[in-house]
Amino acid sequence: MDYKTRIEASIQEHLDAYMDIVKTLYDNPETGFEEYETQKVLVKYLKDAGFDVKPSVVVDTDFVAEYKSGKEGPTIAYMCEYDALPEVGHGCGHNLIAGIGIAAGEA
Repeated sequence: MDYKTRIEASIQEHLDAYMDIVKTLYDNPETGFEEYETQKVLVKYLKDAGFDVKPSVVVDTDFVAEYKSGKEGPTIAYMCEYDALPEVGHGCGHNLIAGIGIAAGEA
């Protein structure tokens, strides 16, 4: 199976979980540096997916998740934004960016 097919299959396999993340974040917006529950949701998902996750590396609500394949090759990084706007919520789409980042990293 080629890489593109494997990536597409992984995303399809976990699509409901990614959509749950997107909806959970949308329904429970937290503004910058106050994303405590959001951090818990994302960290739990990534830990359950086999990532080594370090929460609160620089600020209380951040995290770094790492998955080592043991293979030679490039290091690939994805950034998730997950803060919401005051009085608007996730009109900025950061809940989507977080879900996409999780999907890309896992795939």
